[in-house]
Amino acid sequence: MKTLGILGGMGPMATACFMERITAMTAADTDQEQIPVIVYSNTQIPDRSAYLLGRPQAENPVTALRQTAHFLDGACDYIAMPCVTAHAFYTQIQQELSHAVLFNMVELTVQSLKAQNIKKAGLLATDGTIAGGVFKESLKNAGIESVLPGALSQKSLMALIYRIKAGKEPDMAAFNRILQELVSGGAERIVLGCTEISILNLKEKCPCAVPYTDCMELLAEAAVAACGGQVAQKWRQMRKSIN
Repeated sequence: MKTLGILGGMGPMATACFMERITAMTAADTDQEQIPVIVYSNTQIPDRSAYLLGRPQAENPVTALRQTAHFLDGACDYIAMPCVTAHAFYTQIQQELSHAVLFNMVELTVQSLKAQNIKKAGLLATDGTIAGGVFKESLKNAGIESVLPGALSQKSLMALIYRIKAGKEPDMAAFNRILQELVSGGAERIVLGCTEISILNLKEKCPCAVPYTDCMELLAEAAVAACGGQVAQKWRQMRKSIN
């Protein structure tokens, strides 16, 4: 089997959730049938959104991201980065690697949407992801229009994301309103474009008329398959039921 490196810490709970997702979706009766994983939860990587938004005194996260990637590079065959906003710096991080392959969570997501012939996708993402154009070009090239929350809804979404980072209960009523706004805007599918949102159990907490695509799930599935693990059939069926 190949070894997976997780470039994490953005945030720590999302990293833990990603690790749990990998383990749960792997068809394994023994420890040895799980893929080998090295996790570097570098909580000292500066706030990606703050930098992309040009906030005063915001630190550039690229150096810390590249150092973390370099740490994993020699010991891993693949690297997964369960933070969508950090993909604004994907090219700079990739340039640091001499051995490992860095998964592109954005491309995995857009490929999934394109395969399902989605023309309008509602995007739930951080201010930094939107400002950095993380999804913009890839969606455009795939012929997919993005539907974004309005200014007030986006502000509520960011508050929700940071509450999850802080380990606090998010305002699910507000979240439901944001979802319905995207649906009203013509979204055929909702993209969970922030790994903090992936932590939520939307199937139970947020039933929505439009199905969703979870970037974290796609990344986990790609990682398990690439490293030689078997994706559990029950997981594939469960994903089909929400997609």
